[in-house]
Amino acid sequence: MDVNAVLKKLIAGGIQLKVIEDKLKIKGNLTNEDKAMVKQFKEEIIAKITREQNNLQAKPGQVDDLLAKKGYVRIYSNVLGEVVLWVANDQIAKQMNDNNNLVIYTLEELNILTGDKTLTVEGLKRIHEAKKMFGGKIVDWGENKSRQKKSPFQGL
Repeated sequence: MDVNAVLKKLIAGGIQLKVIEDKLKIKGNLTNEDKAMVKQFKEEIIAKITREQNNLQAKPGQVDDLLAKKGYVRIYSNVLGEVVLWVANDQIAKQMNDNNNLVIYTLEELNILTGDKTLTVEGLKRIHEAKKMFGGKIVDWGENKSRQKKSPFQGL
């Protein structure tokens, strides 16, 4: 039996699985056989579910809608090679920061980054690594302040 067969059996039995902060969360009544399978394939199950969760990307036109409705959206960045969290404002960023380990970018930060025509891919990666290590917030030092605020991902 492989991980796909295990997942198929568990799901068919009404078991719900998800990964939160690299930990497998299970909802439903596991039989002893199910428990043994989960124990045997746990790392593979976590890896497969994590890949599937990371591959979920907003469809074109959905980003602004999701931000308006939920206040946040998870985005897989091909440039950064990981999932990041885009949030509508600082208040939501603070709430989300307490409940996950993703790097968070506010709309204000995204406007600053997308408005900087000198920012390179390597520069973005360095900024991202700094946010990951130290947290903090990207601030506008003044030269871009006159820029009109708009959604940095209109049309996505």
